[in-house]
Amino acid sequence: MLDKYSDSQKMFYDYFNVSNNAGHVSHAYLIETCGVSYSFNLALDLAKFLLCDGVYDERICNLIDNGNYPNLKIIGNNGAVKKVDIVTLKSDFSMKSTDNKRQVYILCDVQDLNKNAANSLLKFLEEPEGDVIAILLCDNVINVMPTIVSRCQIVSLINDDNVYDGIFVSLYDTDSDVRYEDFVKEYVSNFFDIYLRFEQKGTSVLTKSNFYDLKDCIYEFLCFGYYLYFDVLNYLLNRKVKCSSFDIDIQKIAEKNNTHDIIKKMEIIDKFIFDLKYNVNINLFLDNFIISMGSV
Repeated sequence: MLDKYSDSQKMFYDYFNVSNNAGHVSHAYLIETCGVSYSFNLALDLAKFLLCDGVYDERICNLIDNGNYPNLKIIGNNGAVKKVDIVTLKSDFSMKSTDNKRQVYILCDVQDLNKNAANSLLKFLEEPEGDVIAILLCDNVINVMPTIVSRCQIVSLINDDNVYDGIFVSLYDTDSDVRYEDFVKEYVSNFFDIYLRFEQKGTSVLTKSNFYDLKDCIYEFLCFGYYLYFDVLNYLLNRKVKCSSFDIDIQKIAEKNNTHDIIKKMEIIDKFIFDLKYNVNINLFLDNFIISMGSV
């Protein structure tokens, strides 16, 4: 179901496989499509994956392909979503699934919801009934109501053959010509040392003055950390790592984490990358980041 994305969307593919295997499936996912042309088909395949609990079920998948599976609802694929659409969805899912399976809905273009529809969706996200999972699609999380974003697990697609080349093409006006390889030549040693020191000493890293020197490049530090932990995840799963050409030893971090720990840390970093745009007190932001990471 998701195997077709193992190369083009490797981070997406690995994340959902590991999360499902570990039993850590969220009640709501916000998929940032980033201009990927096949994003709806990817969302449909993700719905199949979740409804089949990660194991291909021909009956369910055929029913979905024919538009006849009652536990999957698709909203907004053929026009703007209105409040009545959300109300109808809630009514349809208010009764327990007839086959005791999960119920999943895909909501397209969530950034275009009007206020009434957005508020109705927000209530549904806050108070889901039963085993209901939301797959929300947006072009850019910045354009989505923050209260909706805060209740979802954000997963960004990569519109690039090399995920590392695309790290710094971002919401924060970063120079799109900067390549990962060029950036790490200048910063990788310092960034890695801080993450490694955190793994070894926990929140005591806050006492190190050079940690606060990051405030001029905190976005890059967070992005580096996200892909560093993603590489650690690859290492733990015996998959090829991307940063092996750089002088860093990810085994030192891998030894102190399991796959669940890594996923949680990636989720934390992802949240802080999003929150950074709205934060004005960088020192407090950095304190909260380390404390949050220390909670894993």
